[in-house]
Amino acid sequence: MKIVLNSLVLQCREDRISINLSHQISFFHGQIGSGKSSIVRLIDFTLGGKLEYTPAIQQELVTATLNVKIGEFDVILERQLDSSVVQVTWKNDQEQAATVLAPIKRSENPIWENTIYSLSDLLFHLMGMKPIMARKSKLQEDTKMIRVSFRDFMWYCYLDQDHLDSSFFRLDDTFKANKSKDVMRFVVGYHSEKLSRLETDLIEKREERNVTINSARELRTFLKRLGFESVGEVEQRIKKTEQKLISARQRRVQLQRNYKDETHIGDNIRQNLRQLTRKLDEEETAIEDLKLRIEEQTSLRSELLSSKFKLARSISIASVLDNVKFDLCPSCGLDISKRVTKSDECYLCHSDTKLASNKQPLEIEGIRLDIDSRIEDLENSIDIHKKSYRRQQKLVKKLRDAKQNMDKRLDEELKNYDSAYLASFRQVDREVARFEERLRGQKRMKELPYEIERLDKKVGTLTGDIESLNRRIVEEKGKLKHADSLIQELEELFKDTLVTVGFPGVSNRDKVEINRTTWNVSIYPYQTPDQSWGFDHAGSGGKKTLFNVSYLLAVHQLAEANKLPLPNLIIIDTPMKNIGEDKNEDIFQKFYEHLYFLADGPLSNTRFVIIDKDFILPSIEVDLYERFMTPDDSNNPPLIPYYTGP
Repeated sequence: MKIVLNSLVLQCREDRISINLSHQISFFHGQIGSGKSSIVRLIDFTLGGKLEYTPAIQQELVTATLNVKIGEFDVILERQLDSSVVQVTWKNDQEQAATVLAPIKRSENPIWENTIYSLSDLLFHLMGMKPIMARKSKLQEDTKMIRVSFRDFMWYCYLDQDHLDSSFFRLDDTFKANKSKDVMRFVVGYHSEKLSRLETDLIEKREERNVTINSARELRTFLKRLGFESVGEVEQRIKKTEQKLISARQRRVQLQRNYKDETHIGDNIRQNLRQLTRKLDEEETAIEDLKLRIEEQTSLRSELLSSKFKLARSISIASVLDNVKFDLCPSCGLDISKRVTKSDECYLCHSDTKLASNKQPLEIEGIRLDIDSRIEDLENSIDIHKKSYRRQQKLVKKLRDAKQNMDKRLDEELKNYDSAYLASFRQVDREVARFEERLRGQKRMKELPYEIERLDKKVGTLTGDIESLNRRIVEEKGKLKHADSLIQELEELFKDTLVTVGFPGVSNRDKVEINRTTWNVSIYPYQTPDQSWGFDHAGSGGKKTLFNVSYLLAVHQLAEANKLPLPNLIIIDTPMKNIGEDKNEDIFQKFYEHLYFLADGPLSNTRFVIIDKDFILPSIEVDLYERFMTPDDSNNPPLIPYYTGP
């Protein structure tokens, strides 16, 4: 599982802070309160973990962004404070990019393709892996399968300061203990992706078979409760129902034949009502036409009156401008005061003023008279149409009243119309409907024995599938026997690590044994092999811390040497917790010499992020970035340089 950290970027309220993580070892050390632990907590936070809200984080942090390479993808993980989702953006070598809002917890619907439901699924997808499944119960074979999340793998990549001296397998939490063991089974090969899929298929087939068996049992019980033992009994019931249905239909046909098509007063009323309705529709249409004509003529009269006023205004304007003398042309502005014109000729346009003065009054008067005549005609027409409209309104009201009375009369007649005949006909119809519904139900019931037979065949098929899956699971588990040799190798690596870092009371002659079921680690001293001890009996908090850190390094050595599926990332917050560097300087020195040796050799493909009190300079050349942090030194600033507070 390839994970290569590049940088952590914090968007704070007053500044944007970038933390370099591009070296193989990123070592942060310094004084208390400088934000060292917050760096690794924020890395874990962007990968879906929880965050401790220190006053500085709570007051200043807005967004944390982790730039990382996962598998073959360049990935940006962005998460806001108090957010339960991570914005994941990635691109490959061909610059093909995508982005999605990934929830920490599994969503109901896929967020990407058809199998990605959460951030964990997406991280596995970017690594080129499918979601990992494991049995919920480690004791029952037919228990349901649950997902092993990426967060479970982080227990083997990130040792936080708060739990560094606690049980490596979280034995105080049953759920976490089981999940951490699932990870170890998967890493060492006791559980593969193929085995996971086979076990998932097996459980699904078993559940499907159980459901099918129960369905067939319930159908048999249902048939017996109804008195049916075979298909023949169902067919006999169907024949009886068909005969009753035929008889009921014949009675209905006979009633229809006996019906005499007599003229009834209701028929006459219906005929009159139809005629009255047509008449009413015609008169209502006529009244709408009259209303439209009145509106049109009223509008036209208003327009003529407006025209009359416009004509009067034009005459008034003409009289105002009559005989006005212009010194300048009103069109172009040239001086025309000295222009010479003939008698009775307009000095502006040279028109004959006699013709204009004679014709204009006559034309205007003719227009005025024509407008007055048209207005008078329209007023007469409007009066006529209004009278017709009022008469039409009275006629329509009269027809509506007549129709209402006729409707009431028809309703009264229909209530008493042939009630005995209708009652008998309805009775026959009810019988026909009852027998038809009974027949449909019996025909459906006829299918039940065949459905039971089909379910029995399905049970046989599923039983064969289950047997086949069991054989394939046995074969796959047989291929995983290599896991035992890996566990033996892990035992040796862990013992070598304890001896190399100078763990008190451990020598090369001692024996380390890992329980394949509980995964508890026991150490058998060569001198007193009957007095084994493990993490719970390690003693001080410092020894427990060193025990856990050494085990983590051994697991990663095993994974890298054998190409096992474990993220190549180690984050340790204060590996020398509870170990005084002044009194245990040799352990301090040996541990970091061993860590630098691993980074330069067996774990050369692993990225380290180390938080500790002091820094040990490597004696060999290794790709290392070191940063000293203190709350009150501008040359070695804390995580948020401008922040001053608790």
